[in-house]
Amino acid sequence: MVATTRTPRGDSGRWLATDYPTKDSFSLPLDSAMAGELADAARKAERSGRPFEAVAAGDFPLPRLAPLLDQAFELLEDGRGFVLLRGLPVEELSRDTSIFALAGLSAHLGMLVDQTVRRNRIEEIIDRERPFDHTSRGYSSNKWLPFHTDGSDFAGLLCLGAAAEGGQSLLASAAAVHAAIAAERPDLAAVLERGLYHHRRGEQAEGEPAVLPERQPVFWTVRGRMHVFYNRNPLEWLEPEGITVTPEEIEAQDLLDEVLERLEIQLRMFLEPGDLQIINNYSVLHSRKEYRDGPGKKRHLLRVWIRSKAPRHAGPNIIDLYAPWESRHALPADQETGANP
Repeated sequence: MVATTRTPRGDSGRWLATDYPTKDSFSLPLDSAMAGELADAARKAERSGRPFEAVAAGDFPLPRLAPLLDQAFELLEDGRGFVLLRGLPVEELSRDTSIFALAGLSAHLGMLVDQTVRRNRIEEIIDRERPFDHTSRGYSSNKWLPFHTDGSDFAGLLCLGAAAEGGQSLLASAAAVHAAIAAERPDLAAVLERGLYHHRRGEQAEGEPAVLPERQPVFWTVRGRMHVFYNRNPLEWLEPEGITVTPEEIEAQDLLDEVLERLEIQLRMFLEPGDLQIINNYSVLHSRKEYRDGPGKKRHLLRVWIRSKAPRHAGPNIIDLYAPWESRHALPADQETGANP
């Protein structure tokens, strides 16, 4: 049983959009020397003949970039929970070489993990004109994606191309959202803390159920740190699987979604070629506006899920839906969920 508290004390991941008034206020730019170093390392790794999945930090040295990556890692694990690295040299690299650049940089933060039942470790985020429903993952569509969390410790999006129109990326602090709900409707906060069921959208392994068999808390705490797990499933996905969603659960999710739409909560940004957005999936929710591609303007991102090299958070998350063999949510005996000490 998970017993949660209202606001985790000492949680530096609680912030508002007004804390970051411009894109420059939260960006970590690469200078030309860093960008050149990354490009050279990516080309060398590609020429080695090994697959990008085999890239490790030890054989992808980035001495100039290392201090910036150390800063990024601390912000992800013990700070605001997101970073935006800018100036990756994607416009001078091919798609395949950009994949090696992303894999090599990610290796300095942790290890790439599978994102799907097909064991893809890099997903191409483009409009595949698929429906946004229980049969496919949202990133295969150009439709609006509601706020949700991703899998593993970190999720990274490297922009190779921007849409002709739309596609704005939105982030929100889980701690700030939880604090607002707990202050306004503590009864509904308790419903979210109890947890919800999640549909696997056809990506479960053979023999596994279509819905994760246990409720997963939307908000909970581990050693004083906020953890969030959220991907709202419409009733028409769950009810055919024998799952009853109570009126209180609907009301709680409606309030959560309303809070997430508040302007002071949403940090908005357009990702441009060479931008790499990385979030901590335990402390940040994210969303994406609908977009439209056009001649010479096609939205194209590369996504990675990363297991942190030195994790300071733990718990179930979306990876348990799509790649449960990559989950590490079992907690050590001395790391109990529940009230802060």
